[in-house]
Amino acid sequence: MSNNSKPLGCFGQFFYGLLLMGAGGIALLVFVNLTTLECKRLRPSSNQGQCQITSNGVLGSDVTTIPIKSLQGAKLKRGSDRSATYRKKERVINATYRIELLTAEGTIPLTNIYGSGIASKQQQVEQIRRFVEDPTQVSLSIRQDNRWIGYLFGVTFCGGGVLVVLSAIITPFKRLGTSK
Repeated sequence: MSNNSKPLGCFGQFFYGLLLMGAGGIALLVFVNLTTLECKRLRPSSNQGQCQITSNGVLGSDVTTIPIKSLQGAKLKRGSDRSATYRKKERVINATYRIELLTAEGTIPLTNIYGSGIASKQQQVEQIRRFVEDPTQVSLSIRQDNRWIGYLFGVTFCGGGVLVVLSAIITPFKRLGTSK
């Protein structure tokens, strides 16, 4: 430790713990999400029917309905380059992606969160494209479960914050007990 640095102290440690707990709470609210896309044609070889995007999170559910005749396909969108890790020859290693539905009205993101796992997302994009191109396919069901990442970060940060806060509360009492 240099001469200019000072320890955090119990008061600073307490607020640092609260900050960690807040970050964990935000992670739980934002990242814990289960999204499903359900498309049903009323009868084979028709464009009548609808698709429903249902997003279930900690704060509730959100449902978006899209007429099948409006659905034109899907694409993968890569997150901003700032969040990606690069190697030589511009090979992206840790990029994040999300699925966007292409409709007559514009693009609709399947989820608001970008995530890793390009192979599974590409597979889902292909499923959507096949459904759009094959009018004999009566239904489509796709599920993106991002709950595990939200729970992982949320519980880790909240748990760490609780430990730091408890340490900040207990430390002064320990010092009182050992001083004579």
